[in-house]
Amino acid sequence: MTHNVDGERSRSRGRGEGLGHFKAPLLLLGLVAAGFAVGLALPRPGWLDLDAICGWALKALLFFIGMQFAQAKVSLKESLLDPAILLIPLATALGSLASGLILMPLFHLRLGAALSLQAGFGWYSLSGILISGLGDPGLGSASFLSNMARESLAFVLIPFLGASGRPWLAIGTGGATAMDVTLPIVEQCAGPEWVPASFTSGALLSILVPILVPALFSL
Repeated sequence: MTHNVDGERSRSRGRGEGLGHFKAPLLLLGLVAAGFAVGLALPRPGWLDLDAICGWALKALLFFIGMQFAQAKVSLKESLLDPAILLIPLATALGSLASGLILMPLFHLRLGAALSLQAGFGWYSLSGILISGLGDPGLGSASFLSNMARESLAFVLIPFLGASGRPWLAIGTGGATAMDVTLPIVEQCAGPEWVPASFTSGALLSILVPILVPALFSL
């Protein structure tokens, strides 16, 4: 009888933990939906610069993350010299570019267009501008939307991947945003010990974006 009760408690606890994995992505989706609804319902005052506010909020976030690095005695230099950590941005870049090859027959894209479309690694605000400046506004708009969709999906997928015991997949999903926007979610879902790897991966991918997008577009 005791074994049956203990087994039932274990199963109930397992179900509770499984449902708990849905809380973070559902909360994030709810916040995005609420913000979208408020943005539609309320007029935007001319004096309110939402882009500037988001930029300063992101700078404040990075400042506090830096403080946390220092207090936890985290060494970014060690992360940059760790081959295992460097494999994360390498695999992320190769996987992202490989997915561009799938787009070629689906949307009748040339090689350079398909690869540059995926070389934004989630940095939609830069990749779309770069491609539009290279003479293809239509592809630039597609790059903006696809990379924005990647960042949005990252908010949903990182909690699941972080809890699955494969934190490197959670980091890779965030792409270039793993150093800033999705970094707090990686820390929350994968653990603070993965923060240096996430920051390093996102930083390296961010450096590659302005190099790879024009280079690949010209192919």
